[in-house]
Amino acid sequence: MNSLRTKIFLLVSLFIIFTACSLVYADYTFTYKGHDGNFSHNVDAQKGHPCTFNIVKEPNLSGNMHFRWTSKNPETGVVWEGGGKDQPIILYPFKVTPPGGYTLNAEMWIEGEGGGGSPDTLHGTGQILQPTITVTDPMEDKYVALGASTPVPIKATVKTTQDWVGEPVELSAIGPKTYSTSEPHPTTDNAGIASHSFSPGTSWDTGEYTTWAKMINSPTIKDSGKKIVVVEVESLLPAGGQEIDDGDDDDNTKVFIFQIAASGSITVTATPNPEVTEANLPTGWTLTGGTGSGKLTRTISKTTPSKTVLTCTCGTSEKQTTVYVVRCRFWAFSDTDGLGHAWWRFYLLPTSANVLLDDEYQSWVNTDAGYFSSTGGDYSPGEVRKDQGDHVADACNYWDISFNNLSAGVAYTYNLSESPGYYYLLTNNCVHKTKAAGAAAGVTITCGWTPESLADFLNSQ
Repeated sequence: MNSLRTKIFLLVSLFIIFTACSLVYADYTFTYKGHDGNFSHNVDAQKGHPCTFNIVKEPNLSGNMHFRWTSKNPETGVVWEGGGKDQPIILYPFKVTPPGGYTLNAEMWIEGEGGGGSPDTLHGTGQILQPTITVTDPMEDKYVALGASTPVPIKATVKTTQDWVGEPVELSAIGPKTYSTSEPHPTTDNAGIASHSFSPGTSWDTGEYTTWAKMINSPTIKDSGKKIVVVEVESLLPAGGQEIDDGDDDDNTKVFIFQIAASGSITVTATPNPEVTEANLPTGWTLTGGTGSGKLTRTISKTTPSKTVLTCTCGTSEKQTTVYVVRCRFWAFSDTDGLGHAWWRFYLLPTSANVLLDDEYQSWVNTDAGYFSSTGGDYSPGEVRKDQGDHVADACNYWDISFNNLSAGVAYTYNLSESPGYYYLLTNNCVHKTKAAGAAAGVTITCGWTPESLADFLNSQ
């Protein structure tokens, strides 16, 4: 009789206590179906939400209370299990269980005298819920100049259960490389903020980066959908023209030549890397030189000889392009007075473009050059003079030539001055050398060997 009374008391106590558990932990529902029956357990919990069993034993039940559980994923076959015999029993079945759908089976029994040792079984299906992460900053795409110290924060709001508090949050940017930092989890369990301020301009490679956040020990990853773009100047180039080696072995500086024209203009374009619109260029992007105020394009007139220096800067990256609009001409002159004389000139504007020629050639631009007998005789060592003495041209003509032809003609003149050979009145005189200088520059002069025949040709042009 006493044994029956004890069993009834135990059953009533368990029913009352489990009902109380249902009230305290609304996530769980327990229904006792008898000593040898089942407990119904419907689980929809976040990681770490405890399931507590406060079971009060009768004084004469001296044995330990036992709880054993197993959790199995029906798709993968992965099994997690645990147990204990504490009083009260506090179980964290999902603290170690991977995310996904798991079938939870649990058994409970009391060992020892009067305990029976026959387990009551708890059945249910568990779904582990990961923490909620929202990237709250950047709220829009950020554009940063390479080398700039502009700070760009990445912030994430983390909502989770208390069990996740203290676990770090990883804030990252993924692009040409991955940059990340581990930040402590906020101390609150409902709306904590994890934040880190990056300096992408000073430490990141050029390119586009997507921003995201995750809990270190959780597979949940949140992509912000926004990007951080580190921008540099990729190039600063004109449309067309001839590039000239400026001799400084620096790819960030370039020189281009355009021939003068009756009309038209040259467009010079600055290209950012990565390519972004003008409206999205970062602070620190500047473009100077040429006509206009745009940050990506400028123009230069082709109708006037000029030198224009354009510079584009973005943080620590810089490109500089110099554009010359040049007028190049070959002039031929003839003096028919007395014995007569012939000479030539290579003409280049703007005069600042002289620096594009080799150093030894520069003094032979925009100056006269004539071939003379060094002794005044009909056959003697020759020489090239810039001063034509008392000779005054009574016939002349010019031809517009390219810069390359001008360079070739000036080179011929310089080389002749270094190795003038012998002057011979009939076969190697001043007219012959004037015709040869023109030929070096692509100009054909058809005449005889006298200044008079050259004058006739020049006047006919």
